[in-house]
Amino acid sequence: MSGAFSVISMVVRGESTQSLGGRDILHVVTSPNAPWCPILKFGVTTVRAREDGRYYSEDFTSSPQLFTEEFGYNCVALRKPSDPGDPFQVMWWIPTEDDHVEVRGSMFSGLGTLAPQRLDRFKALQDKLIARAIAFQKHRAQHNLLNVLERGLRHCFERLSSMPCTFKDLVGQVAEYQRSFLDLLSFLDYYENFSPRWTLTCENSPKVHEVDLARMGAYTTQPSVLQWLYEAGIPVWFVQQVESIEAAEKQYPDTPKAFFYPISSANDWVNGGEKDPFPTIFIGPPGTACQAAVKRMGSFLANVADLSGDPLESYVDPAPPEKGHSRPLPRTSITKYFG
Repeated sequence: MSGAFSVISMVVRGESTQSLGGRDILHVVTSPNAPWCPILKFGVTTVRAREDGRYYSEDFTSSPQLFTEEFGYNCVALRKPSDPGDPFQVMWWIPTEDDHVEVRGSMFSGLGTLAPQRLDRFKALQDKLIARAIAFQKHRAQHNLLNVLERGLRHCFERLSSMPCTFKDLVGQVAEYQRSFLDLLSFLDYYENFSPRWTLTCENSPKVHEVDLARMGAYTTQPSVLQWLYEAGIPVWFVQQVESIEAAEKQYPDTPKAFFYPISSANDWVNGGEKDPFPTIFIGPPGTACQAAVKRMGSFLANVADLSGDPLESYVDPAPPEKGHSRPLPRTSITKYFG
């Protein structure tokens, strides 16, 4: 297969912006290696966990994210396996009230921890993943972010096993643990399996690797990132502004218009028949700050007052969305985002 590529899927999305008098801005989303396109949100968005504890379209375990220098490794995060027997299926499992084991003898009712059998399944996978991370550190240069991800995963597990909380908080913490696990897994997969495709030159190595549709992929506005991910066999989507739907269809004639939604719920938490949403954690455009807010670990519990202030990461300056980095080599000295 040559390095040149053609569009195999597309979708046109519009958004209304006050800065342009409410006129719709149209974007065409295309892919050279994925047979469908994600439904993307452009502009400022409000980010909060939903009824399954995930952040819907802003969650890298549910939907492709904008490729950024800091967190670009999430482009190889696993998609939810279709095989019900896959051991990683548990990373999209949602607890029920039967999995919330109430703590006896507490002066507060309704507090509990995750059922032991559920913890055991998580722990078995966690031990293998952390052993892999330790082995990676022994043979590679030190990665500050890897240390943060590994420690964050352990802390998530400790909270699930030893910190009683409400059922709502348990759902959120299980999702946080699953996200932390998949975050560390995608980091290791990226540097061990995909990064060598750019840095190692072999005589018999293909110029373009077969696309791995088991990976979440990423979207970008940068042609260089599009080319790098395409050559590595990572699903990638290119976002461009267009004048009209007709112009997009003329530019990409006979291209299938297939799309998919995030693989998680868009609905808010409901308590006693009334909406009881999780707190808003970020307001702003896609990019590094949004992704860091979603990754921030142990910042709050939904049903406990935050005595230090609102956890909201507010967005003030209406700057344009990030364009991403010119090369898909994320930085690793970004512990400031996990303070």
